[in-house]
Amino acid sequence: MDVGLSASPPLTSTNDVSLVLSGVSTLDGRTVDVAIGGGMVRAIGTLGAVAAGPGTEIVAGHGRLCVRPVTDAHLHLDKAGTAASDAPPCGSVMEAIAAMRAVKERARDDDTALRERMRAVARRVAASGTGCARVDVDVDEIWGLLSFRAAVDLREALRPWIDLRVVAFPQDGMTPHVADLLREAAADADAIGAHTDIDADVVAHMRTAAAIAREADLPLEVHTDEGAAPDLFFLPVVLDEAGDLDLTLVHCLSLATLDAAAQDRWIGEIAALPRARVTIAPSAVAYGSPVAPLRRLVDAGVAVAFGTDNLHDLFNPLGTGRMFEIARQAALVGGVLGEPYAAAVVAGISDLAYQAATGVAAAIEVGSPATFDLLEATNAVDVLRGVDGVAARVRAGLVVAGAGAGA
Repeated sequence: MDVGLSASPPLTSTNDVSLVLSGVSTLDGRTVDVAIGGGMVRAIGTLGAVAAGPGTEIVAGHGRLCVRPVTDAHLHLDKAGTAASDAPPCGSVMEAIAAMRAVKERARDDDTALRERMRAVARRVAASGTGCARVDVDVDEIWGLLSFRAAVDLREALRPWIDLRVVAFPQDGMTPHVADLLREAAADADAIGAHTDIDADVVAHMRTAAAIAREADLPLEVHTDEGAAPDLFFLPVVLDEAGDLDLTLVHCLSLATLDAAAQDRWIGEIAALPRARVTIAPSAVAYGSPVAPLRRLVDAGVAVAFGTDNLHDLFNPLGTGRMFEIARQAALVGGVLGEPYAAAVVAGISDLAYQAATGVAAAIEVGSPATFDLLEATNAVDVLRGVDGVAARVRAGLVVAGAGAGA
């Protein structure tokens, strides 16, 4: 199959390998051959050492980066595309939440426009090169499960072009009715959401969300500390109530307002949890908020992913949906330019982001699914400098050409 890559030298023979990516680079600095069969990685070896049978397809990587699919780890899909509504400009996150309620009221009785808008945004994201996205949709007193059901249907309809993972998110608070709706949604959700800055009783909110996630055996994604102030620091509550779960901490803005010693202490608490990670959305700076301390998180070994968060909506009227741009923004805002941080930033829109969204191991290793992207760049620094094309995509062991074509 011609994917714009030249042929590689012949390899030795074996029967259970149908595809070999020859001479690809990984974010940890290796150049390897990757042998694939039955949709799984069968072997990884030094150049020329991986076996291939007579009918094996061989793709020469020429040192290009082989990573998990480009992934948006956090996107509010049901809000996206509302920037053109007649709501007034929003000066804060809470103003935007209130304005969004008005949009929901107008769309309460007819979900056709909502579904069309969500589909258009998802198609645009797929066409931009994103292969996977973890999407939050609101579960609340106004919409109930309206946008959640739309997202679940869209997840199935667009599966050939983009892997959507749906988070049932109580944006407006955890009322008893919303808790019941979340329990109902759990049957089809990929994760349960929570929010530390919307209910007066943060402990009760977190306790309920964590219980629902445990009952359903689902990951928990928490919008954490959007207040961006030391007296609005609720991370300790989140860790107390949900530290045992597969846990994604989104934003963590108040963490950035603590002194260095306190930051290191709480980052250490996150790092000590085996299934915890942080997702950063650099667009938070639009409201004058600091982002989570990226350099300290990476230095401590915390897995960090990146997300668009809001796209063409009442929270953020801008954006292209291209994750390579989000990675550059994160590197600039986080002050982590060049090595050794570039690999961590690129992993935050690929290996680590894909793991956060899907649960698939970040590392491309023997026995793991053969699903990844082969980037044009040969190293992470070049990705951040603008060499951000995708040369080929491999999905379940098959080479797929194009970026969201047909979505």
